[in-house]
Amino acid sequence: MRHFAQGLAASGDRLARVVITADGKQRIRLSRSLTSMFVYVVSILTIEYSIRSGIIRDPYWVRWLQVGMILWMAGVYAVLRSGLNERLTDRGLTNLQILGANTWITLGYALCPAIRGGMMMLLTLVLVFGIFDLSRRGRAIVNTWTLSFFGAVQWYMSQKYPAEYPPRIELVHWCMVATVVPVVSLLGGQLNDMRVKLKQQKADLVEALDRIREMAQHDELTGLYNRRHMNQLIEDAVRNMERSGLHFCVCIIDIDFFKKVNDTYGHGVGDDVLRNFARQAGTIFRDTDSIARWGGEEFLLLMGNTRAEHASIAVQRLHAAIGGMVIATAPSLRVTFSAGVAQFRQGENTTAVIERADQALYKAKETGRNQTMY
Repeated sequence: MRHFAQGLAASGDRLARVVITADGKQRIRLSRSLTSMFVYVVSILTIEYSIRSGIIRDPYWVRWLQVGMILWMAGVYAVLRSGLNERLTDRGLTNLQILGANTWITLGYALCPAIRGGMMMLLTLVLVFGIFDLSRRGRAIVNTWTLSFFGAVQWYMSQKYPAEYPPRIELVHWCMVATVVPVVSLLGGQLNDMRVKLKQQKADLVEALDRIREMAQHDELTGLYNRRHMNQLIEDAVRNMERSGLHFCVCIIDIDFFKKVNDTYGHGVGDDVLRNFARQAGTIFRDTDSIARWGGEEFLLLMGNTRAEHASIAVQRLHAAIGGMVIATAPSLRVTFSAGVAQFRQGENTTAVIERADQALYKAKETGRNQTMY
């Protein structure tokens, strides 16, 4: 039974893809259009009922009206389903659909006098379907066309068939439509403005959240990851190693005699040294490697799928790059660093591997600096 239900659901999904495509935006446009066509279906069925029950005694032109509505629905669907609407400014065909619907309903009002009260209700309902997609100009066009065309049809019918369309009653009907349509349109405009404002607020909140996340993960001075985020990356690397068995290394880097740089050249030059070091490191290592400012003049490098000897070779390339680095605010200054590499061992924790890298760094400093030990 479960397999049958799953198969039925899969079949329904395939059918939905055929009818309204798998493309997200087109799917929404087609869904809205098919929903709005409910008005046409109601109109066609109401007219059909009126014909069959004898309310409409001369169905000739009314039948053509039904055919026209069906062809109109098919045409709109075909344009949306084929993607031809993507070439238009109004990709949802909102203005066209509302103008078309109001035109057909107004013709229904003229051809079906016995049920024209219901047609008036549908005339207003049509606006609801496009109320959030119409621009101010679009609403003005729709309102002007609806009231003008509806008024012209009423005048014509009241002149030719005054018994069925008494002029005084038609004037009342037009005044009702002329009141309701602009009010609905105005309300729609206000709701649309609120929607746009909320959408912008949401975008601003997402942007602010991204900035907060960026600040929470990165060091402000160098733009590198900060210590907290690097700890998380190392824990992730441990879990990945437990699953895949791939090795990884950590390397602690310390800029040599950095206090002397600050004392001699000033903290501004010291900051330039840190920024330039971070920039050089970003160009040397792989995209899969991660480097963070660990604290002060210390940096921590995380190298995935790497053994200690290969990590040491990679750090040597950084030695060469930093050795040739020129600090614009202190051209005579030459920067070097010491580094300690440790390869993670199965079963140890993150603290242990960082401590071993720190011990290797200490050994590099004790034996002359400007070198890498592991």
